[in-house]
Amino acid sequence: MILKDKKILIMGIRNKWSIAYGAAQSAYEQGAKLIFTFMGEENRAKIEELISEFKGSKAYELDASNDDAVKTLFEELHTEYGQIDGILHCIAHAFTDDLKNDFINTSKEGFAHANDVSAYTIVSVTRFAKETGLIGEGGSVVALTYHGSTKVLPGYNVMGVAKAALEASIRYLADNIGPMGIRINAVSAGPIKTLSARGIKDFSTIQDVMGEKAPLRSRRRSIIPIQQYVKRNNRTNSICRCWIFYNGNLINNKIKKNKQLLCLFFFWVPYLNKIFINILCFFLDYICQVW
Repeated sequence: MILKDKKILIMGIRNKWSIAYGAAQSAYEQGAKLIFTFMGEENRAKIEELISEFKGSKAYELDASNDDAVKTLFEELHTEYGQIDGILHCIAHAFTDDLKNDFINTSKEGFAHANDVSAYTIVSVTRFAKETGLIGEGGSVVALTYHGSTKVLPGYNVMGVAKAALEASIRYLADNIGPMGIRINAVSAGPIKTLSARGIKDFSTIQDVMGEKAPLRSRRRSIIPIQQYVKRNNRTNSICRCWIFYNGNLINNKIKKNKQLLCLFFFWVPYLNKIFINILCFFLDYICQVW
């Protein structure tokens, strides 16, 4: 296990549908000891239940935009854990209106808020982690960014500007702390259907575009030919309707913009003839190929 006994601080965990949670699962499987921060004391019970699967982990409430709070917590963590091995910065936020509206209509307050929470916090986190001794030589800081920092993506708006600021900040931070033996990087994941992504207007459109341009076109490999599925499962005379799963979401009686089909579930209803079933299968297979 490559992270055995490594102490990793994951900042900004919110729910199971987040990159932070997925990263926590992977780190835990590799033997890491996990520490979490979350926003809002009212969320403590939910977060503690969420991280209960990570044995030995603890969660601390933190408003990362408050410098004094960050410094105080890092001093406490250093006292309790000593020097840790890594920090994962999963903190970002923008007002809904500033994501939905055209960028030209971004409010001054919204612009400042998005950059303060999403970009400046990597500066304060790194500074106080170094000053308190929470992280030192051999340590690593990682932040989450996105393609919208360098390219215009519909609906990403002020968050794209904040991510650009985040990336520029990391380059300057790397110049400062690199000589001390501390690494800092940003990781740009593809469009992932997290709960936060729901706040981005037309997020499924962004997924479509990236799916079309990704070199592996991996979404097309996931398609299960419907007729093959039906034949394998002896359901040729018994399908009434289908529920289509794609990207982990259940779609009932809707054909949406997103394209990736992962699996099909059929419900048993007798008396439907084979010709009708074959027509239905052909039609749905065609949709799969077109999508």
